[in-house]
Amino acid sequence: MMFRLECMTSGNDPPTTAGIHAESLLFALAANPHNFLNSDLVRCVRGWEPWNLTWINEQERADIERAAKIAEEGVGGAVEELVGFAKEGVDAILDQGRTRALRVSVAVIMHSLQDSTESDTKCGDWTVLQVVWDKHTHGLLNYAIDMFTRINVEVNQGFSLTPLPPPAVGLESLLLLTNESLHLIAKLHPLSITTSRTVRLLVSAVLDMYSCAYTASREFIMNSAVRSAASLAEHACANVLRVFSSGPQDQHNCGPRIVLRTLLEQGLRFDNVDPAKRVLCALDLVLQALPDADDADDLPVGWIGTVIPQSLTPLTLFLQHLGPTHKIQLVRRLVSLDRGVLGLGEFLVRGEVKRLAGVMNVMADRGAVIQWEVGVGLEFLAGLLESEDSEWCITALCQSDLATIMTGLFDASLYSKHLGTIAARLAESPESLGIELRLAVVATLLRGVQARESSMSTMNAFGLISTVLETTEEKDRDPERLLWEVGHALAAIIDSGHDFDSESVVNTLLLLDSPSQSDLHGLTSEQWGKLCFHLETSLPTNMLPMLPIIKGFQPSPSPPPTILILPSSITLPFYDLISLLESHAPLPSTPPPKHKSLSQAGILGLVALSPPTALLRSPATRGLTKTYTRNDFRELRQMPSARQNTSRLPSMHVDVSSGLFFKCSRSSLVFEMADVASYVGFRPSRDGVFTTRSTCCTDWGHITTFTAIHHCERKWVQLAC
Repeated sequence: MMFRLECMTSGNDPPTTAGIHAESLLFALAANPHNFLNSDLVRCVRGWEPWNLTWINEQERADIERAAKIAEEGVGGAVEELVGFAKEGVDAILDQGRTRALRVSVAVIMHSLQDSTESDTKCGDWTVLQVVWDKHTHGLLNYAIDMFTRINVEVNQGFSLTPLPPPAVGLESLLLLTNESLHLIAKLHPLSITTSRTVRLLVSAVLDMYSCAYTASREFIMNSAVRSAASLAEHACANVLRVFSSGPQDQHNCGPRIVLRTLLEQGLRFDNVDPAKRVLCALDLVLQALPDADDADDLPVGWIGTVIPQSLTPLTLFLQHLGPTHKIQLVRRLVSLDRGVLGLGEFLVRGEVKRLAGVMNVMADRGAVIQWEVGVGLEFLAGLLESEDSEWCITALCQSDLATIMTGLFDASLYSKHLGTIAARLAESPESLGIELRLAVVATLLRGVQARESSMSTMNAFGLISTVLETTEEKDRDPERLLWEVGHALAAIIDSGHDFDSESVVNTLLLLDSPSQSDLHGLTSEQWGKLCFHLETSLPTNMLPMLPIIKGFQPSPSPPPTILILPSSITLPFYDLISLLESHAPLPSTPPPKHKSLSQAGILGLVALSPPTALLRSPATRGLTKTYTRNDFRELRQMPSARQNTSRLPSMHVDVSSGLFFKCSRSSLVFEMADVASYVGFRPSRDGVFTTRSTCCTDWGHITTFTAIHHCERKWVQLAC
């Protein structure tokens, strides 16, 4: 087949239809770098002559011939091409021809690394290492990583938030080159010695590439080729991290510890990328880099104690940027790997509760945002308690500041369904709780009943309340406060019409019975009657003697408390979002004058010096200047030979300047020298313009008009009269 294509493309002058079709077939074959491993294709391409093809242009022919030459030279030519590109660094030009050459180089090296047999000689690792030593290019893995980082820079240009010049190569070719390069790096890892700096550089670039491939596989829906290449790149990124994370135990410094720490740190660096997508991609890679829970028995001894403690600080920061669902997923994986050796789950839960307790201190200042943050934290804790193996979480919560959070939300009249879930789960084992936490759990359950939360209607809330109160001593209870909550909770149950456990209600009231407090706030007489009737008809026989004690309570109507539900999400109008993204230019302002002190100004600071031009304008000056008398100046300007000046208003020049001063305020013009103003004949008009009659001051010249400046503030204005 290849021989026929070679015959059709050689000497195709004039061009024939068969020759053109043969060229298109050869061009399609050249798109796959593995086809260059076929010696027949290489011989066909190497036989092309310049400017002798019709369907393939000269640039494409040169690129294909360059790739064929690399394949013909074997491992030596492939290593030379790869190392040469890596040494160019960020200045390396990555065009279509260079991409094809690099893909062929990677294919040739990967083919040599495989355990194939040729002429009874086993080819494999030794062949590649021998070529590297002969060419003095030691550290082929480092060169491969440098090549991958350069490709990563090119791919990221197409996925940045700010517009950047598009890459010169198609996205499909770059993603395919990425997939092949990462497989080569994973293959070279067991043969090389790596440093922590190299591993950090690789992991950071892998995270960038994974984010781009993740976006491309979900956004390029219409382009199946790009979507397929992006999926291959995603799998290659996860595979290379698993290879570097599963190194031997004596390589912890360059293995799983560096990989995990770098992912957690780089996942929070949002340089011109989507922050939410960046965090999710980092989480995916962290979960794939960590061993599975089923493989925990196969881990080396001391693996968890060597890898995790070195990453606690970035791990804590990373968890704060995750949503509740993803945070639960990561913590459960770490707990399953820890198996109680380090107490990692307890440490993370106590840290989260401590952070929420600190956030509660600024809730009054920041409002809805802090309320939402507290609600998200409670959702995370409730999710951990819902799992089957949650005893470790209960232990951690009992040793934390959870009582402070519950009490703070109770005092602020805030409630969340996740808070009710936590309280109900803790009430199942009240012996392990402190007295403060027990009372906080009881108050939270009563508030949940008052808020008529759906989960409270399906559980026996009063049964849990009575169970917790039975473990407390009478001196530790607060009957007045709890009876107030119990009364409003019973009123909410009666109004809703839901059924309730009569025995639990009676036990709760008996535990809170106090001679000094017998009022049930929140219950009206009608509601109290319905409650007593329900107790009479539903209580078992052995508890009927308790009814007189219960009827000793007195209903006391009072308005129910206003309970606010913690928001589960925050909405921001689009207009407000645009205003946040806009850059506000500073308002222009005149810089304040520099005031010099008397010591800095010296003795001359008290003297007001006039500019030189003021001396020339003085009427007393003689010589080069002329003194105009009466209307000489206007008469000269009215001569036909005089050039008319239309660029400014008529001159206000007069012979004598008088010292008439007027004081301006913001709203009106106030005359401090009313007698002088009346003397010169000023009179206001309707439009706020002050005029004067020239007959009143014929000796001073013509005073045309004076316009009041209303926007000035307490300034003195001198009129030339």
